Amino acid sequence: MKCKIIIGLSAILYFTGCYNREQTPRLSEAEKLMQ
Repeated sequence: MKCKIIIGLSAILYFTGCYNREQTPRLSEAEKLMQ
């Protein structure tokens, strides 16, 4: 039971951490400035 809870929490943290679309335009702008 504890293992399922730990896996579930890890998956939630992983997907919420990777689901940040605000950084993509900033990275594109930084790339343009570097060129």
